[in-house]
Amino acid sequence: KTKRALIEGLVFSWFDALESLQQDRNEALTTMAIPLGVTKKQIEQQLRTVKFLSQEQNREYLGQVRIRQLLEEAQEILRANGKLSQRTECSSLIDSTFVAKNPAIPAKKKT
Repeated sequence: KTKRALIEGLVFSWFDALESLQQDRNEALTTMAIPLGVTKKQIEQQLRTVKFLSQEQNREYLGQVRIRQLLEEAQEILRANGKLSQRTECSSLIDSTFVAKNPAIPAKKKT
């Protein structure tokens, strides 16, 4: 809660980067490759193994009961393996307002 502006900035940047990747893939790959010290080809190969969810898909996913169930299951695994000492209410960890329809996050442009 204390870092809300930072999180909103990160979310904004994330969706902006995804938009850039769709609009000019070549330039976006170059932009990503340079600071990582890898080639565009290496970035492109890695991106084939990842599925990026759109803002709308994030809203749908975060609003589903299943993500809460997955968090509960993960918490139990962590507790069983001694990596988590106390139980927490998993729904308190999810804040879908960051991907809600928000003017701070760019809406997908119609093409």
